[in-house]
Amino acid sequence: MLGAKLDASSRALVLSKNPVDVTSSHAPKLSPALATQLIDRLEQSIAMDTARNEYALHAVIHRWLSENPDVAMKDFNREVYARLFLTPATDPWLGLVPALTWTGLPNDGIEISQR
Repeated sequence: MLGAKLDASSRALVLSKNPVDVTSSHAPKLSPALATQLIDRLEQSIAMDTARNEYALHAVIHRWLSENPDVAMKDFNREVYARLFLTPATDPWLGLVPALTWTGLPNDGIEISQR
């Protein structure tokens, strides 16, 4: 798997967002050891996402282009988002709000501003 290491400024940015220990009833600021674990997990996630993009999604995109070399960028982009990323333009929530799923939250946890 490809490695991913955040530089010092990226690490500082992550920690500047004041992540908390959600396993604690008081949600204190992360200890240095937990902060290191958080950064390690983020780096692992970035590496896995990079590998997936390179070895799975990249190949699909090349296959689609070889099957339809004259496709317009607008049409190709729409297909990539709809079929590969599963976030079609017709879904205003980009797949983050599944239809007809009860969340138990008022308004399904969605706040819609009235402008």
